[in-house]
Amino acid sequence: MWNDSGRPSREEEFKQFSATGGGCSTLFTAPSWQQNVPGWANTACGTKRLDNDVAAVADPYTGFDIYDSYDCGKSCEEGGIGEGWVTIGGTSLSSPLISSIYALAGGSGGVGYPAATLYGHLGQTSLYDVTECEFEYGTSTSYGSKAPCKSLPGSGSSPVAVSASIAAGLAANTEYHFRISATNAAGTAKGEDLTFKTS
Repeated sequence: MWNDSGRPSREEEFKQFSATGGGCSTLFTAPSWQQNVPGWANTACGTKRLDNDVAAVADPYTGFDIYDSYDCGKSCEEGGIGEGWVTIGGTSLSSPLISSIYALAGGSGGVGYPAATLYGHLGQTSLYDVTECEFEYGTSTSYGSKAPCKSLPGSGSSPVAVSASIAAGLAANTEYHFRISATNAAGTAKGEDLTFKTS
């Protein structure tokens, strides 16, 4: 759905289509997996279906700035899309973003309506809390010893500093390998191998 209440695009031809939106269906009842989402009452849809499960900006003049190192030739350069920085927006950006959201959520998983898979990931939080965190360490990449993190980093997508106290028993003047291991509801991830040397 397009409307003219948002910030216009910079090109005259798009000013009549300046914002996208959504709303509540007047015909369809919201399925239980949508009505049970925390904050559902804030939509003011009552028992009716909320039209948009996910949304992305489709303005072709906003989006991601990407450095294109591929020189596609003279015809591309005449069109202003040769090698260098280019802004990719519109459906060329929003369609793959939305597709990847569904893919990362597990695809349709055989359910009748693929959005149910997305809503299934919205239980307590949208991001999974780290439930276990530990450092693995040893004199080789086989490690062999573990030390729990002093505190859990929680959930999110930004780097968080963690630390651990290693019990006595490290040999003097010895190089040790270590890595971090973090577990959440989606599984366990291991960090890269790093080293330190005792004095």
